[in-house]
Amino acid sequence: MVYGLNEARDRNELWHDLRLLEQQIYGSWIVHGDFNAMVRSTDKIRVDIGLIENTNQGCQYTWSNYQDVEDRIGCKLDRSLINVSCSEVFPGVYTEVLEPGVSDHSPVIIHLRAFVRGSRKPFRFFNMWMTYPGYNDLLAGV
Repeated sequence: MVYGLNEARDRNELWHDLRLLEQQIYGSWIVHGDFNAMVRSTDKIRVDIGLIENTNQGCQYTWSNYQDVEDRIGCKLDRSLINVSCSEVFPGVYTEVLEPGVSDHSPVIIHLRAFVRGSRKPFRFFNMWMTYPGYNDLLAGV
């Protein structure tokens, strides 16, 4: 869980720390929190640390100023960033942004769905197989 400071220049320490973590962590990882960064040309989420933004479902905005409808502002400040390994191990990973509650930030659930190889099914014997012509000869040959 991270919290990015309000000013872009003050967030440099956060990106530096994430870069250090990226060098120390092997395998899948997810970073989630309030990055206090809106994605636009002047303030993009950093991709030079090997993280990409996770797929979102649900509410578009993760923060609201909770003003009256005509003065309400909503934006996406909270993000889930994942590395490539995470997207390979959990190909169905996504972040669900829920309806806002008492906080000015919406709650989120990160859904992890691991790749499951086809599981073995138990052998089943059907009595009709015994009616197959040559069944006894086939069985005797095994």
